[in-house]
Parts: sequence; structure tokens; C-alpha cells
Amino acid sequence: MRALETFNRSGTPTSIFGQSVNIFINNDIPFSVGDPALNGAAGAIQSENSIISSPRTLSGIVQVGNIRFENKGQNIQDIPQEQANVLLEPPPLVIDLAPQVLTKSPPILLTTEIEVALDNDDLNRALALLDQRGCEEVTSYFGRPCDSELSIEDLQAALNEIVKKTGKKPAVIYTLARPTQLDLMMVTPEGETIYAPVRVVGREQLLETVNQFTNSIRDPRLVNTRAYLPASRQLYQWLIAPLRSQLDAQGVETLVFVLDSGMRGIPVAALHDDQGFLIERFSMALAPSMSLIDTRYRSVQQARIMAMGASEFKDQSPLPAVPIELAQITKNLGGYGVPQC
Repeated sequence: MRALETFNRSGTPTSIFGQSVNIFINNDIPFSVGDPALNGAAGAIQSENSIISSPRTLSGIVQVGNIRFENKGQNIQDIPQEQANVLLEPPPLVIDLAPQVLTKSPPILLTTEIEVALDNDDLNRALALLDQRGCEEVTSYFGRPCDSELSIEDLQAALNEIVKKTGKKPAVIYTLARPTQLDLMMVTPEGETIYAPVRVVGREQLLETVNQFTNSIRDPRLVNTRAYLPASRQLYQWLIAPLRSQLDAQGVETLVFVLDSGMRGIPVAALHDDQGFLIERFSMALAPSMSLIDTRYRSVQQARIMAMGASEFKDQSPLPAVPIELAQITKNLGGYGVPQC
């Protein structure tokens, strides 16, 4: 297999992209990401939330987020036909090559405009554009326009209303992952927008660390280990540490994360500061865009819940604990559960 061309996706030369990517080959030559001469791709392999960057050599089974690569390690032409028939039944391929993705690319939507606003120290404009980008990425999936625009004044007013009704102070943290740096912006109930550029990491390294973190948490072989801690601590240093002094000074208790494309699968609750997990200090939530959220506060203390989950799948490993978890949630919080959906 050879992917000879590249296209620019989020600042990275890329040869293969899809919402999820499964690559299944049978070849005794390792697959080279960055060198398509014999068996490989000229650029990176990317999915919506994951990336395998060059240079890297792949063999056997490699799982990075929702990118899966599998090489049986034997050329299909060199084995008996009856064995070949078995090997010729790969999992469904979902690979979009360059000509199919050169149209609209949500992860880089409005990037130039956002960067110009940041360079001009117009943080409110940068935030409005960043929020609009997240909104359009969601609404375009459903074929609709994003017909709402974030007002920092309205957002702060909503945050203030939450403080009055709950006594707890929230903050909204936006992230922008650029090729050469990470930008953090935070809105609190009062005061100016807080901006913290993190120039020690760029998008590619950041997403690699995100993948390491999420994979180490999901890998059943690493259950009851602390394999996730190095990546967890590193992500904390990039995403939280630059803002921590401001969070503590303002008495913030709830964090709402509006994360950039490729980062939204981060289990932020498990970020670690060497003393404990982030969830032990803050309540938290994730949103693709504040424009898509009804920020009016409503108490859910007496509300019933509907808990849903799936424990069996056609193409994934089963999750046998789901029915038990649903039963416990509905018992503790009240409501009714739907084991399969």
C-alpha cells in the first residue's frame, strides 16, 4: 500500500484522513509513515480526534485513538489460497484519501481570523470566533448553519446568574491548538478575559500526548496500573497549570471546557497535578461551543434521569459492566435505565 500525496490538515502534511480509520494489509514490509517508497504514506494518518505522525514505522497491530492499523506480516501472494481467503476478510475500511477531503476542513475553520484577533490583542473577538468554529463544526454535520454568536458580556452575565443561584463560581476555558503553540483563554463571571499562551508545545505534540493519555486509560491490559500518569501530568501542565493561580485566586469551583478539535475526547477529570486528580478539586463539564448551550440555570436536584448505555457491539469489545453501572446510577440518583441503545 502506498499513499504518495499529502494535503494540509491542521498544519500537518497528511496522506490519510477519516472520521475513524482502519487500515488492514498483509505485507512482510513494515508500513512507513513518512516514506511511501515501498509500503507507506508520504504524510501523517489522521482521524477526527487522533493522529499518527511521521516518521513512524508500523507493524503488527497499532491502535491510536480511533485509528487502527493491522498488518498480518505476510504477503498475501505468498500463502496458500485457503489461508488467503481468511486474511482477505478485514474489518470495514473507513479511509478518506486526499482528493476526498480537500473541501471544507472543520479543524482549521476560521483559524486565520482567530490568529489575527489574538495578534491584535482582541481577546473577545478571538473567543467569539473560536466559539463560532465549534458551533459550525457541530451544525454543519447536520447540514444547518450556526445562527448564534457568542457575546462575552452575555456569557459573563449567565455565569454571574449561576453564582447568585448556586454560590459556586464557574469559569469557561477555551483552547486553540496551533502548529507552534497552544492558546488558553478563560472567561470568569467578572473581569477581563484571561489569556495564557503556551509556547512550549504545538498541535502535533499535543495531540500525540492526548492519544497516549486516552489509549493508556482505555487499554484493558493497563487496568490497575499508573501508565496514564506521565501523559496526565503533562497535559495538566499545558492545559491547567498556566491558569491555576487565577483559578485559585478567584475561587473558581466549576470548569467548563470548550476544547479545540482533536482534543474533545480528553478525560479532563483524570488530569493530575502530582497531588490529585482535577475532579477532586473542580466540578467540570465539556461543550463544543457555548453558543449551543442554554446557559440558564435550572436545579436538577429533584429531576429524574434516564440512563442509557450499550454493553454489546458488532465491531467492538463488549462492556459487561454497563448494566451494573446503569443500575447503580439509577438507584443512587433516581430514574430508569436502558441497558442497550
